[in-house]
Amino acid sequence: MEKNTAGKWVVFAFGDEGHANPGEPITGDAANITANVRIDGGAANAVDDTNPTELEGGYYVFDITAAEANGDNILICPQSATANVNVIGVPGAVWTRPANFNDLSITATTGRMVVDTNNDKAGYSLSSTGLDAITQAATGMIEIAKAVWDRVISKANHDIGQSAGKILRQSGDLVQIDGAVSDATPSKTNFDTNLTQADTYFDDAVMIFTNGSANAGIGKPIKAYLNANGNCTFDLPDDWPVTPVNGDDFVIYAHHVHPVSQITADIDANSAQLAAIVEDTGTTIPNQIAALNDPTAAAIAAAVASYDMGNGRTIEESLAFLRNRWTLSGGMLTVYGTDDTTVLWTSAVTQTAGDPVSASDPA
Repeated sequence: MEKNTAGKWVVFAFGDEGHANPGEPITGDAANITANVRIDGGAANAVDDTNPTELEGGYYVFDITAAEANGDNILICPQSATANVNVIGVPGAVWTRPANFNDLSITATTGRMVVDTNNDKAGYSLSSTGLDAITQAATGMIEIAKAVWDRVISKANHDIGQSAGKILRQSGDLVQIDGAVSDATPSKTNFDTNLTQADTYFDDAVMIFTNGSANAGIGKPIKAYLNANGNCTFDLPDDWPVTPVNGDDFVIYAHHVHPVSQITADIDANSAQLAAIVEDTGTTIPNQIAALNDPTAAAIAAAVASYDMGNGRTIEESLAFLRNRWTLSGGMLTVYGTDDTTVLWTSAVTQTAGDPVSASDPA
C-alpha cells in the first residue's frame, strides 16, 4: 500500500468456536462487516467505506481513502455484527511505501553546492548525501555549460535581421497596443506609449481579445513588428487557438526594444564580452567541473566535519569536546574552538557534590 494514496484492503470472515462449523469461511455477511483503522498507533477511526464488497470464499474488500493510508504503519481492525463470526485483515497491518514508489519516481533532495567565488575550492560543501552531491552538482553544471555554449554558437550564426532582434537587445518600457480586427486581420489603432523608432521588434508580446464574439479572454504569445511607417505587423503562430473575427477588439502587451541598427552596434560593442563568454564556457567552467569531480582530501575532510547529524549538530562540534578546551562553571558546560577562545556550544549539566573536575584545557 502506498502512503497517502487510495487503495483496497482485503479481510476474511470465518466462524469462531461457537459457530456450527468453526473455521468455516462466512459468505453473504458484507452488510454486517465494518472496520476501524489505526494510523501509526493512533486512535481508531471508522473506515469511510462502511461495508466491504464481497469477493468469494469468505473474502471481502474495503476501499481505503488516501487519508486513511496517510501513515507509515496502518492497522485494520474489522468486525462482524453477526454472532460467532470473526473477521481478520489480510494482512492485519502494513508498512506503507512512499507515494509513486511503484512508478520508480521517488523525489528526494540529493545535495547542494556553494559557488566557489574565490576559485580556491574553499567554498564547496556537501549535504548528508556525501560525495554523490558533488557528482550530481557537477553533472548539472555540465548541462548548463552545454546549453550556454549551444546558445552562443547558434545565435552567432544568425544573419542580422529579425532574428538578430533576439540577440543582446536592450528591452525598454512595457508598451500596450490597442487594436481591432478588420476582415479577420489584426490591425493597430493606437499606441498608449509613444514609439518613435521604426524597424522595431517587440519582445515577449502577448495578444488578448477583450470583447466581441466567443474570442473574449483568449490570449497567446505572438510576434509583433513596427515598420518605418508606424504600422504594426502581427505574426499569429500556426497553433493560434482561434480565428480572429471581424469586430473583435484586442490588447497587446510587449517590451519595446531597439531597432536592428542599434542591435548591430550593440553586438559590435560587446564583442569582447562575447569572447569572454566563449572562453568561460569552453575553458573555465569545464576546469571547475573537473575539479568538482576530483575533490581533494581536504575538501572531503571538510565535508565530513560539517556533516549535520541533526538539530544543527555537526561532527566537528562533537569532536571539539574531546580535544579542545572546555570549562564547567555554575552548572554550565562551555566548549571552545581550536583557538581556546571562540565558544562553539554550551550545555546545562547536573553536577554531583564532591566532583572536583571543572575544566579541561589540552595543550
